[in-house]
Amino acid sequence: MSVSASFWGMVDDAPYWNGAVKLYHEDKLPEAYELASAVGMGSAGRHLSFYRLIESEWITRSNSQVVEVNEWFSFEFMSAEVDTTLAGDLIGLAVEACNQAASRIGFRHGPKTLLTVLSGDSTIQWTSSPYGYCVDKYPYEKICLPSRLRKDPALFFMAVVHEYAHVATINMGQGHCPRWLSEAISVHLAGQIDEAIRRRFQTGEETWLKPMELEVALGHLPNNQAEAEAQDVAYQEAGMIGNYLASVKPEKALGDMLIAIGDESLKSNLSSMLLARGRADAALRKVYDISETKLFQRANEFEGVAKALHS
Repeated sequence: MSVSASFWGMVDDAPYWNGAVKLYHEDKLPEAYELASAVGMGSAGRHLSFYRLIESEWITRSNSQVVEVNEWFSFEFMSAEVDTTLAGDLIGLAVEACNQAASRIGFRHGPKTLLTVLSGDSTIQWTSSPYGYCVDKYPYEKICLPSRLRKDPALFFMAVVHEYAHVATINMGQGHCPRWLSEAISVHLAGQIDEAIRRRFQTGEETWLKPMELEVALGHLPNNQAEAEAQDVAYQEAGMIGNYLASVKPEKALGDMLIAIGDESLKSNLSSMLLARGRADAALRKVYDISETKLFQRANEFEGVAKALHS
């Protein structure tokens, strides 16, 4: 039996955290928070980021109301922080942003989506997603945005475009799209390239990562500010890859690529297996006539990055 030191004492916390994760992905926040609180943050705080995620959404859910806007979109907010007029304005912006993201890559609305404006009391000083995040939950996709965005219509709109692009990616790609490619599409569509970080890539201050390295860099919740800043650089590399793809073909091709990634046909699966190609690599070759490795090299050159892919 594996025994680890939790925030609250010595317990075998893995089964409890597995239970909390399951409840969280069912959006059963009171139950998930109760279980997570009983267990704590784990040895060396290894569950800290996820604990804070649950806590943030639970605080909001405890005092929120949900408006069903249409058959696929609902809006959750706290009336103590968002009055009726502002809620109406934010709903209008959100639906417009969702429409824009969907139309640009050919995604058809349908999968139920809940957009939650998180409580100001739940603000985290550091996070991998300072403009929000999207979680593939059941029975809907859930977009969570920080409270501060309610005061900035332009940033709110940009954040919704980014996160709703993830809704599209999850569903068009049937959950098979790698994280680096999902972020490439979202950062590109939202226009979130940071010019200062781009210049650091161009001067060699930042290292251009390979596909698996970028996937790993984007695949965890940071536990401190330094990790969050490093991950932001990874998001920027992904966004520059997205920009390159959009320069090669119209944006609708991004949607075609996602559909190819999600293709579960026998022919597609056999072809990928026989050629020893991953879904993303196979879809890139089909739609853009480029391999995954070559894409990273071309995007690197397209951005004028001084440091080549390291060996």
